[in-house]
Amino acid sequence: MAARRAAAVALAARLDTLSYARLGAFAAGLVVAGVSFGAGLLSPWFTIVPAAVFIYFVAKFEATRGRKAWFERAAKFYSGGLDRLAGKPSGAGDGKRFADDAHPYSDDLDLFGPGSLFERVTACRTRAGEDTLAAWLLAPADPAEVKARQEAVADLAPRLDLREGVAVAGADAPAADYHPLTEWGHRTARTGAAVEAVDD
Repeated sequence: MAARRAAAVALAARLDTLSYARLGAFAAGLVVAGVSFGAGLLSPWFTIVPAAVFIYFVAKFEATRGRKAWFERAAKFYSGGLDRLAGKPSGAGDGKRFADDAHPYSDDLDLFGPGSLFERVTACRTRAGEDTLAAWLLAPADPAEVKARQEAVADLAPRLDLREGVAVAGADAPAADYHPLTEWGHRTARTGAAVEAVDD
């Protein structure tokens, strides 16, 4: 987290430098254009040079701004992980829609709702992910499934760069619900199968 924050600060300073360079290139372009078109002392083709330099600095500025945003999201990813370890809410949702008074232990263990276990551990970005996590909390798994999950955790634990990349990519996008798309796909498949059956 500290490394990502330091990188973001360094890139912020670089953005300031690039901003001044971009402004300087623009001003130089205005001067060259004035000398070329106004006074006629230079060929108008000379305006291409400061224009190209300006475009270069604009491209570098945008690329640097994107990298800075990436490092800021990465720092937030680690900060959220530390907050969850400290028992603070993740801020990704409390899963109250999964609360079920008829469930044998959901209320007793505070699985869902404000201050719940779900709110503490979730880092889900999609509705399907939330559904999966809730299902894991609400029902036991067979030994083979438990072993497979433990092996997956053991495999992912040392792969920090991968987990960071997955978590940070699209982190600013709102959580998506893919259920309507899935239902549409199944409905289209059933319709197509029905049409083929009629044709046969």
